[in-house]
Amino acid sequence: MLMSKSPLSLVAALLTFALTGPAWLQAQQSEIPPNPPEAPARSGETQTERIVEHRPAWYSVKRVLHPITWLYEGARPVLGLAEKADANGPGGKDDSVPVSGVRLRVISLGPGSGFGPEVRPFHHDVLGSKLKVDIPLTITTNVYESFGFVAGYPIVPEGDIDRVTLDLSGVYGSRPSENFFGIGNDTGESNPSRFRSVSRSAAVGLGTHLTRSLTARVEAGYRNVGITRPRSFTSTQDVASPSLPGLQGGATMRSLAASLGWDTRDRKTFAGTGSLQYIEASVNEGSSDDDFSYWRFRYNAQQFVPLSDDHRTVIALRGELETNREKGGSAIPFFDLPAIGAPETLAGFVPRRFTDKSTVNYSVEYRYRIWRSFDWGLFVSQGQVAPQIGDFGLDRFHTGYGMRFLVRPSGDQSIALDIGRSREGWVLYLNFSPSF
Repeated sequence: MLMSKSPLSLVAALLTFALTGPAWLQAQQSEIPPNPPEAPARSGETQTERIVEHRPAWYSVKRVLHPITWLYEGARPVLGLAEKADANGPGGKDDSVPVSGVRLRVISLGPGSGFGPEVRPFHHDVLGSKLKVDIPLTITTNVYESFGFVAGYPIVPEGDIDRVTLDLSGVYGSRPSENFFGIGNDTGESNPSRFRSVSRSAAVGLGTHLTRSLTARVEAGYRNVGITRPRSFTSTQDVASPSLPGLQGGATMRSLAASLGWDTRDRKTFAGTGSLQYIEASVNEGSSDDDFSYWRFRYNAQQFVPLSDDHRTVIALRGELETNREKGGSAIPFFDLPAIGAPETLAGFVPRRFTDKSTVNYSVEYRYRIWRSFDWGLFVSQGQVAPQIGDFGLDRFHTGYGMRFLVRPSGDQSIALDIGRSREGWVLYLNFSPSF
């Protein structure tokens, strides 16, 4: 049976299937517009959706009977709303975008949060001063909450980008049911617990576009995090060691961070070509009542390799490395430790499955366009955690693999349905805010 095969042999078989291209999928290719599908026609031009001269025999009948057509027609209202929100919201592609209004879209607040509406009142020219203010308000199906504001002022505007920007932000967030399996790479799955975190944060930052692709940023931040009992689940406060840093009293943290980013992707989600490189270093200090003090270093890389000129077939590569180091004899709050699990880090495992001071994870994904707004993909991902980078080992990786179904309306509003498999079983994810 298929289930008895090893993960690598299963993925190899699936990749062979994808590269060979079944006949019915190849037939659909004749109706896909040239990439990128969201590119608007220039003034005076007529944009066409067809790239073939003649329709195949019995085209209309085959189109009506094809399951992808039913799926497309059923999802068309959602796609239309997503395209409208992306084009008419702040930063959209429509030249007639108002400077103020309310933007509405459906998003997620991270793995396990469910999804819900984001209501975002905005004004991008307050009192004619070029001050931009956004007030994003979100509550999800799993009652995860995020209410905040973002204000940005272009100190050095230049053309269609702000060369130097000063910004101020504040967020209240509630995450009522976060997984905790313990700390380490070999924690078992049989006795999980959960905790609720309530955070209030504020930050002031200075960002600059050194070039159109290269950005730099420095930011000073403040966070107050409280840890309480979750809803209807075993509480981490009842089963974990009372000495676990931050478990009983939470933490109040101050931070100073600097980052560099290099972004040449052709779109922000599910890109067809280009790369993303991001590196960040920060120092984090607890209040006088909290003995928390540590450095954090993060590196994230994404690379998209098109296998065809129209970018309908793409190899997507992603890797991430993070390490946290205590200063002196201080500690790191357990909720600030990096974790892996869920599609963005380690597919096939539940969110926050493995936690420690250092993490490394990567994935390789094959994506294939099957319709105007639909892709599907096959992926393999691996990851591990450890106290320090030097403790990583080739025999310590956890492996997940599976399939993705991607909904891609125009712009950068996308939806991902992931089916992941690991030694711990099958996991299904629905993400309205995918980042890769």
